[in-house]
Amino acid sequence: MTRGPDKQFDPDTALEKAMHLFWANGYANTGISEIQAALGLGRKSLYDTFGCKRDLYVKALEKYARSGSAMHLEALGGAGPALDQIRALMRDCAEMHASPDSIGCMMGVSIAEFGNDDPEIAGVVRTNLKIIENALFAAFERAKHSREISEKSDSRDLARMFVALIQGVALVGRSRSDPELPHSIVNAAMGLLERG
Repeated sequence: MTRGPDKQFDPDTALEKAMHLFWANGYANTGISEIQAALGLGRKSLYDTFGCKRDLYVKALEKYARSGSAMHLEALGGAGPALDQIRALMRDCAEMHASPDSIGCMMGVSIAEFGNDDPEIAGVVRTNLKIIENALFAAFERAKHSREISEKSDSRDLARMFVALIQGVALVGRSRSDPELPHSIVNAAMGLLERG
């Protein structure tokens, strides 16, 4: 049996483009013809490489989750005071979503569109949020041990609250209602943490 022709495109670049398209528009508002045009692929190449539209969406969501998790783990895993790392992560998040170009978080877009209706998609979202929660938990534990925050603080509760804050800041950014809102939310949260 002879091998088929080599792909004339980079699947990872195509997946990146699909990710941005789904991220901006959501699943339902992204048509196959729009995907084909953005990726520069014919229908056969698209389906042969990625499967159906839903399969492509899952792959794009997984790609987003990997890159987002890596960013959070890198921000929270370095040397130096843990509270400084948490503060920097949250300020970066606020800065990103204060931008007029913010399209929020693909995880949040997915939650809004699918909820728990698709177990595989919900599983990708839950896994990603848990990875971020665990990274924040470890950072808050370090902050407690170094007395940067109160030893009475519950690191798991704080981690869950900050995951919710990250999602909330992204949602506010996507709404583009007020570019100061993401900064205001983060400043208030950090102020409470530092005083608590």
